[in-house]
Amino acid sequence: MIKTKLFLVITVLMTVMFSTFVYAYQFVVPVADYVNNVAVSDDSQIILINGKEYTMSAAVYYSEKADSLMVPVRYICLAVGLPESAIKWDAANSAITIDAGRRQIWMQYEKSHYYLNRALVPILNVNGGVGIVEIKDNRAYVPYNTIGEALNITYELTEDGTGVRYNFATTM
Repeated sequence: MIKTKLFLVITVLMTVMFSTFVYAYQFVVPVADYVNNVAVSDDSQIILINGKEYTMSAAVYYSEKADSLMVPVRYICLAVGLPESAIKWDAANSAITIDAGRRQIWMQYEKSHYYLNRALVPILNVNGGVGIVEIKDNRAYVPYNTIGEALNITYELTEDGTGVRYNFATTM
């Protein structure tokens, strides 16, 4: 009888310990390769990556429709450290797919939402208003906060409100 009770106690303890490990494993995200600090400014094609200046073929702009600074999706993704192969344009659906490891992102032109790991996420500007995916000069743009949230990186407006800085989170 004592052996049976001891066996049951050990079994329950091991089950709890294993379950805790599995639960913790599901929510721990490995540190991404988002090692770059990125800064962009309104009405500019300049992008700063770790303090070094580069020129984009697209400019950040303010959208009245989205009430937000709009950033080019591809350039921000590349600047933070995603490889070119992680960003795909689907011309038939006017959609962009971003493979950021455990974060699969799908955004479509003129939609006010995107999909993050198959979950529908609204595109909101920082004021709580509805934003959209816009196409300008053959580039997909989103409100600056949307790409930060989709990639799980921190973002902030510059003090004067005309630029955005992206610094990178290490956990979800």
